[in-house]
Amino acid sequence: MPFVFKVVKGGVSELDETPTAFMTDHFLTWQLQDKEVLQSQPEWIGIYPISAGVVKAKAYYANNTTYTGTLATLEAAKLYSLNTSWGKLSAWLIAAGQSGAAVVWDVWYEVAAVRKTPIQRYRLRNAGDDEHVYLWTNTLGGIDSISFTGACEQDYKLVHKTALYEGDNINEYDVEKPREFRQNTGYLERDCAEWMADFFYSRKKYMIRFDGAVIRIALTSSKIVDTSQQDEVDYEFTYRLGEDLQLLNLDRISTSLPAPEGLDAFF
Repeated sequence: MPFVFKVVKGGVSELDETPTAFMTDHFLTWQLQDKEVLQSQPEWIGIYPISAGVVKAKAYYANNTTYTGTLATLEAAKLYSLNTSWGKLSAWLIAAGQSGAAVVWDVWYEVAAVRKTPIQRYRLRNAGDDEHVYLWTNTLGGIDSISFTGACEQDYKLVHKTALYEGDNINEYDVEKPREFRQNTGYLERDCAEWMADFFYSRKKYMIRFDGAVIRIALTSSKIVDTSQQDEVDYEFTYRLGEDLQLLNLDRISTSLPAPEGLDAFF
C-alpha cells in the first residue's frame, strides 16, 4: 500500500508536538523575533503553510503612523522563502501608495484572519564602520542572514611550488593561493549568540561581497568560547571561498587620462 508524504529539510531538537503542529505555528527560523537589520541587508523568512493563508506586514514610520497590508498570498503544503528585506518592503509600500521610509516592520502569517505564527519584527539600524553580511541555510530549512560588526582579515598564504631541473636550475611550476578570511563576530547579546549556533551547524554558508555578489564559503576553523557569567560574547571563525580561481579582475579607467604633471622634477 503506497504512503504519500512530504519532507522539509530541517529539524527540531526534542520536538514535543507533531511536525504538522509545528509547521502550522512557526516560521522556519530561530532568528531573533526583534531583529536589527541594515537597509542593504538581504532578508528572507521561510514558511511551510499547512493551510492556505496570507502573510501580513505592518510598517511603522518615524512620525508614529503605521500601515498594515497583505505582503503575500500562500498556498497550502508548499515551501516558501519570502523576501522580507527593507528594500522589498519599501517597494511594496510604495506600490500600495504609502511612503517607503519605514523604520520598523512586523511580519506574520494568518489563516482566515487568525494569526498563526509569532510576529517577526525587523528594525533598521545604522551601519557601522565594519559590516560583513553572511547568509546560511538554517537547520529548519529556511534562509537566515546577519551582519557581523567585528574585523575581517585576509591571509593569502601563498605556497610557491618549485622543482630542480637539469643543471640544478630551480623553477616555479605552480603557485597555490589558499586564501583564508578570519572573521570576528563582534560582541553579541546572549540570545543572539545562542542563535548563532545555527550558523556554525549549517553546511551551506555564504558571504555577501561589497558589490552585492553572493559567494559560497566553507569554514575551516572556529573559536567559540562562552561562559555562563558573560552577558555578551564574541566568536571568531576562519573560512575559505568555495571557489577561488587565483585570477584577478581589477577596475580599469576607459576615459582619457589627464596630462602628467611634475615632469621637470624627475632629473
